[in-house]
Parts: sequence; C-alpha cells; structure tokens
Amino acid sequence: MMDLDLRRRFFAEELEAVCKLRSSSLVDAFAAVPREAFLPPGPWVVLADADFGAGPVKTRQTPDADPAMGNIGKGLVFLVNRASDDGFAARVTGFVAIYSAVGIRDAWLNDRLGMQMMAGPQQWQTVTRLRRDAHDPTPACWLHGPSFCLSTQN
Repeated sequence: MMDLDLRRRFFAEELEAVCKLRSSSLVDAFAAVPREAFLPPGPWVVLADADFGAGPVKTRQTPDADPAMGNIGKGLVFLVNRASDDGFAARVTGFVAIYSAVGIRDAWLNDRLGMQMMAGPQQWQTVTRLRRDAHDPTPACWLHGPSFCLSTQN
C-alpha cells in the first residue's frame, strides 16, 4: 500500500501532466501540502467516480476520514502499434482511472508501475517501445516485467 506522501507526490505529478504545469516548485508544493488539513474532519463529500460530463455533477461521501481514499487507482494509457521491424512502438496517450480490486492485479508489477509513474511525465513520456523478447533489465527499461518491457529505446 502506498503511503500518504507517495500518494501526494503521485497526485502532484498527475496535475503536472494534465494541467501542463511548468513550475517544478509548484508541483513540489502540491506534493508537500496536506490538503485535508484545510477541510473539516472527514468523511468528505467528493465528486462521484463516474458520469463526468453527463448531466449535473454527482457527488458521494467518502467511507471514512482517510485522506488517501484509495478505492480508485490511476494508470497510463499506452497506444501500441506494430512497427516496421516487427516490433511494437508505444507511447503514452493519457490517464485512466481504475477501480482497485484486491487480488486482481499482480502486486509486484502494480507497485513497480506506481513507482515509475511517480517519476513524472518527463520520464514516462520517453517510452517508445514495447518489447516482448526475453532480456535482462537495462537503463532503457522504463518498466521491465517477466514477459514484457516498456522501453525508452527504439
């Protein structure tokens, strides 16, 4: 489970990418400030997890006062195309919200992906290739798994 400081950093990096923030100091501030300290004690009313843009804004109450509110995960969307060399070109095209479910994801891979995503868009936007060949991890391996690799090298 990701600690609260890491969750704050992840949120700040997401804001940096989505809002195209150009100030690393601002991103660091978003990562450092405990936003829940400026709210009344939880549980809190937050935007609903679905139906954005479909009619009136919907809200829900958080189940507790935990500022991590970890029921929604975030991920990256990769566009993968077969390349002319019979390999696969890959690039990040956006974010996705994922409902967390205990026991469905590979815990090791999930933790590694989370750590890599927290390195920020300057890092994950350098991914250019999906490798399916067996190889040892190298510095070009952005995310190296047992049967695949997202690589920063063509």
